Amino acid sequence: MDLKGLPPTPQRLISLLDLIVACGYNAILVEWEDTFPWKCDLRYRGATFYNQDVIKRFVDRCGELEIELIPLVQSIGHLEMALRLDDNEHLREQVDCFDCLNPLAPGAHQLVEAMVDDVLELMPDVKRFHLGGDEAWLFGSHESTRLYAQQNGKDRLYLYHLDPILDKLIDRGIRPLLWHDMMIQWDDAALQQLSQKADLAVWGYHGHPDYTQDHLYHTRVIERFSNLNVPMWACGAYKGADGMSFDRATFESRRENTLAWLDLDARFDFAGFIATGWSRYSTNRVQTSPLDGNQDVIVLLGQLFSGQSNPTLQQVNQLLLQARELDGFQKCSDILNLMQRRRKIAWEQVQEIHEMLTFMQYDKNRNDPWLVEQSCKKLANAIEDVEELSDELYNVFSGRVALCWMQEYVHERIAPLKEQLAVFQSIGSKVPVY
Repeated sequence: MDLKGLPPTPQRLISLLDLIVACGYNAILVEWEDTFPWKCDLRYRGATFYNQDVIKRFVDRCGELEIELIPLVQSIGHLEMALRLDDNEHLREQVDCFDCLNPLAPGAHQLVEAMVDDVLELMPDVKRFHLGGDEAWLFGSHESTRLYAQQNGKDRLYLYHLDPILDKLIDRGIRPLLWHDMMIQWDDAALQQLSQKADLAVWGYHGHPDYTQDHLYHTRVIERFSNLNVPMWACGAYKGADGMSFDRATFESRRENTLAWLDLDARFDFAGFIATGWSRYSTNRVQTSPLDGNQDVIVLLGQLFSGQSNPTLQQVNQLLLQARELDGFQKCSDILNLMQRRRKIAWEQVQEIHEMLTFMQYDKNRNDPWLVEQSCKKLANAIEDVEELSDELYNVFSGRVALCWMQEYVHERIAPLKEQLAVFQSIGSKVPVY
């Protein structure tokens, strides 16, 4: 559960645990981000952060339902929450980029350790702790880290930074987890060293690793980890994987990918499975589809990963009915499906107008101001069709997600269309007739 976008209300956060159990899951991985009541730096707290009482009730409910709680705190990449602050500028790999920590900068280790300590204070009995560690594409690009990597290797730089934190967790009886993508180029010795201290969560959300064009999760990567006895978890996705601005997950694509991971499990015997649900691709990107509009895919992955039969849509809906979630889910998914269809129509009109104007610039004998005007009117109507869904969307998600986040969600989807329309109208008003 990625909480850095469209976080559930406190009541919904806790009630979702009953659905998680009903779907067949036995653990919940939570990336708290700015929803956590941070003490190490109050500026990390977002507009609707959960207070300590909410966190404690969530922890207690996990215990009552016998769901293992696994917290996630970023440790290298995706640290925008902390690194975007001006007085943390010295901790960045690149001064103008907020996402990657310079592990050699004074205070870098303490930054991560303080966040880990804050989380453990409110959930001291966890058995596993995820330290993120993925997509740190600028890792080793600072002058100091580049020199260290040249002399010792990026894998040793990574371990230099994380080893003390891994050891601290292990000393408390906690097994660390890390995303796998930054370890693909590591040498065998570094991977074997890491395998003694952490499990790798291998993620890939499209198709089958045997056939994927994405080298990050191709089966040969998994096979190499396996040959080196690296403990692995397989990770699919129930939302946020089909596109940054998709309003609904693609059910059959999620099924295909999940079945692929189960196929690989017969070969590699994964330690476990994780159904990820991304709410933003990173802190400073737009929000993806709301969780409550994708409960059908949550059920699908829960049933498959827990060893149940491959469910039909009818069986998925039956489970949601038994969990007393079906009516709410259908209202959420219906409005999101409608929004996605109407947005698609509007963006297709944007493309049509853009191509038309480009063509008219190429061949001025075909300039047609009236045609541009009519096409812009058609786009304006399409935008109105999207915008008129706003109030219903707010109503359907009331009590599930705070209004401020739903308003942001709508703005992210409508404002770009309006901006395109304004540009086209401005250009169209200047189109001469030859």
